[in-house]
Parts: sequence; structure tokens; C-alpha cells
Amino acid sequence: MSDKVEMLTKEIVIEKLKNVIDPELNFDIVKLGLVRDVEIGEYFEELGVHEYIKVTMTLTSPMCPFVDTMIEDIENNIAELGKGECQVELSFDPPWECPEDLRLELGL
Repeated sequence: MSDKVEMLTKEIVIEKLKNVIDPELNFDIVKLGLVRDVEIGEYFEELGVHEYIKVTMTLTSPMCPFVDTMIEDIENNIAELGKGECQVELSFDPPWECPEDLRLELGL
């Protein structure tokens, strides 16, 4: 098996993040547009892991009471990949805005 098969891609990580549900809105964090970026560190072939897997995200509100739960869910889902330690970074600049397609789905 080539090492390229072993390496993660942003797409694989984002698919995994679709399992993380915002408890308030009951939609996944990808659909909500909360995931701002995914960065994957260097791959160490001999260990079969990446240096890090960093998820930069925002919240629907800086005062979100479920932030710890969502971060834990993110870390657990990324850990299931077995490809490295997950780091979650919060960013509120710019503030979150509901994606247009989700607004239509919610009838807003």
C-alpha cells in the first residue's frame, strides 16, 4: 500500500466532521458553516500518523453553551481516523452567518 493511501485529506476530515451535530440547531457543523479550515500537518510514514490535524471553526454565538461538547465530539471523531492528534481552534472573525441554503431550508 502506498503512503498516499495512508495520508489524510481535508475531504476525509470534513466528511468525519459531518458527524458532529450542533445540539441547539440539530444540524452538523459542516452544514452550518462552522468549519472555517482544516489543516493537516506533515505525515510520518514510519508511524502512520500526521504531526497534527487542526480544525479551525466558529460558533453560532461566542457564548454558545455547547462549545465543550462540540470540541469533544470533534476530537473523538478525528481520533477514530487514527491518523494524529486533533487540535481545535475557535475563530470569531468574521462572526458566523447562517449559510443561504440553510436559511432556505429553515424557511428564514
